[in-house]
Amino acid sequence: MVSYWMVREYVATRRREIRVEVGREPANAFIPQEHLPGREAEVDFGDVAIRLRGELVTCALFSLRLSYSGKAVHRPVDRTNGVSDLGLAA
Repeated sequence: MVSYWMVREYVATRRREIRVEVGREPANAFIPQEHLPGREAEVDFGDVAIRLRGELVTCALFSLRLSYSGKAVHRPVDRTNGVSDLGLAA
């Protein structure tokens, strides 16, 4: 004997497969990415609000993420003098 829930699950799965087959819905796709150690990193700046000596201040946030390991570094940047503790120009 087949239960209602088993039929319902099958129909839902099969309905999606049919939509993909006739081109009415995109198929799920996964493309693996390969990153060699020390070769690639993602760098970005963004604004962040922090409380400094009791006052809400907006400053820049430097973000660096290593593509191979996924490890990240985030540092606030002082835009008033154009340098940070990393020695980078803002």
